[in-house]
Amino acid sequence: MSREGFAQRVGRTHLVPLWDIMRGMLPPEPRPQALPHLWRRSDWRPPLLDAATLVTAEAAERRVLLLENPAFAGEYRVAATMHAGLQLLAPGETARRGRRASSADRAAVGASRMD
Repeated sequence: MSREGFAQRVGRTHLVPLWDIMRGMLPPEPRPQALPHLWRRSDWRPPLLDAATLVTAEAAERRVLLLENPAFAGEYRVAATMHAGLQLLAPGETARRGRRASSADRAAVGASRMD
């Protein structure tokens, strides 16, 4: 059996020989795809406050604005393996508790007023 025949055979069972793809998976130096990007408060805060008046917490599963790195347009991520979003709960609102992966993190920022 040839290596190509072997790769085809194991491919039918959703296995991949690492030796055939290792160079692409583990390059000798990092090749980041993300572009440096800064989400300024002055850019995201007004739309987040507008969202609180346009969409009620009850109407949305999560009233969240996702941060999206320009390098990953349409993929809703800030880096190759990271997603991030901004959620606003207005005074008196509650959100249904979410399920998170063990690698997920959440930071809460309190404010006494929305303006």
